[in-house]
Amino acid sequence: MTPRSELRAGLRILILSAVFGVSLSGFGARAFAATTPSPSPSPAALRTIIRVRAKANRASRSRRQQYLSPFSGSVIGRNVIKHAGPISSIQSILNSSPSVEAFSFGGSGLVRTHLSFRGFNGGQFGETLDGVPLNGLFNGGVTNSASQRNATAFVTPLVESVNVYRGVNDPAHTSIDSLGGSVAYHLLDPAFKRSFGMVYNAGSGGDAIFNTGANAAGVRAVVGTGTGYYRGFQNNVPDWNHYIYGNLIVPVFRHSGFLRFIYNDDRNNGYVPHDVPNDAIPGASIATNGIAFQWPVNQTYSYNVAHTNLDLVDFVKQWSPEVATRLTFFRYLTDYSRSSYTDPTISYLPNSPSAPTFAQGWMNGTISSNPADFAYHLYHNSDQRLGFVARSTFYTSSKNTLKFGWQYVHGHEESAEYWGPTLGFVPQNTYNDAWYQPGNRNSIVQYAEDTYRAGKLLVEPGLRFDSVTTQSLTPYVGYFYSQTFSVGNSYAFFEPSLGLRYRFAKNLVAYLGTGTAFKPPEISAYYND
Repeated sequence: MTPRSELRAGLRILILSAVFGVSLSGFGARAFAATTPSPSPSPAALRTIIRVRAKANRASRSRRQQYLSPFSGSVIGRNVIKHAGPISSIQSILNSSPSVEAFSFGGSGLVRTHLSFRGFNGGQFGETLDGVPLNGLFNGGVTNSASQRNATAFVTPLVESVNVYRGVNDPAHTSIDSLGGSVAYHLLDPAFKRSFGMVYNAGSGGDAIFNTGANAAGVRAVVGTGTGYYRGFQNNVPDWNHYIYGNLIVPVFRHSGFLRFIYNDDRNNGYVPHDVPNDAIPGASIATNGIAFQWPVNQTYSYNVAHTNLDLVDFVKQWSPEVATRLTFFRYLTDYSRSSYTDPTISYLPNSPSAPTFAQGWMNGTISSNPADFAYHLYHNSDQRLGFVARSTFYTSSKNTLKFGWQYVHGHEESAEYWGPTLGFVPQNTYNDAWYQPGNRNSIVQYAEDTYRAGKLLVEPGLRFDSVTTQSLTPYVGYFYSQTFSVGNSYAFFEPSLGLRYRFAKNLVAYLGTGTAFKPPEISAYYND
């Protein structure tokens, strides 16, 4: 076997399996389609693969390479992410990509991120990690946005690259939450060479990441941990974040397959200021003090506690030069709570006008007539998802590639609101809660797409089928609900797509992408049903 053919065989395993998160569409499928069998690559060849993959990643960020797909997309590379800084949220690094706007409130980028994508809000486009959906199960937003303001899925030092897909795209890169685009994150994978990096940010913590490199059997791992404390430039808006990360890759079947294990645990505590009208606090308002205004600690803050955990197992197998499969199992958990001061005598504070009302008709009876007993509000939201993503690629010829995928996700969410007299009051269902509402949402995604090349023409037809079943429960009578109920529905969508690209000359390419997109309703659609 010649070095050139060995290199091509190795690249097929990398590109087809996508174990490192590289897209299967575009240059990879076209350049390395094979028609004759070849042996599995040796460990030495695998080291060559990672070097070539790094060069390909750099090339994919060039302007010319973006036109190799008929759909609109771009890559945010590692260098851009490094320059974003350690306190940037995963959403804020998307600002380097056209059509995305992201900004954060509070002392750091890890606190309450607002995100929009070509006019769509955070609940109308999807964010994924290796096929795992990161959007809130019901609340129509992404983690660290919408209702879960400090739920940090992972931090920027762990992000290897990000693919941004705009508008209609091929089925493999369309999220179930997407109406106007999808974002795909790829976490830091272990390299073949040992390394250790440590960053200390004076006054705010640091990160330490160790890469074992590959041993004689090709096993390699990367582990990381970091702690950050960010005070910001205003009083009473600090934020603290801590994470532990691990990624292990084990070659199997004589290096024709890989097992990958990812563990990421992130915990965040922080304060988020509420908006205060200019005339809300006479003598201490934004209008009076300008940029010197500082948030009052006892009136306008909300205290956020979030825990996010991701467990992922990948199995990638190159069955032959023409067939590769990837099976991903995952568990994704977020647990979030937010406490805020709701002085009923100050009308502009969130929820404060409602607090005294509960004393008159609370649950099964009046528990208090003193407004001070409702001075603090607690919102709690947690959801857990279990599922798998199965993907396969078939090189039927040097000009044609077929891709199939199947995803199943079972999700369970619990959310509730409580009122109490102190910051650390004990929440009790049927006593000091306004409502408690669990729910389930299960989804099945199936897709097929074809990539055909005929000279200067590339054609990518695709068909995707989404099936979503939702059930929202109110298990007992509460303040907002006069009777118990269960409401739910099922949706099924067919989403066809077609991409065309024609290269007239080296620097003259025309491309067209068209298709349809649907998404299930947000939780607000079930509140008043």
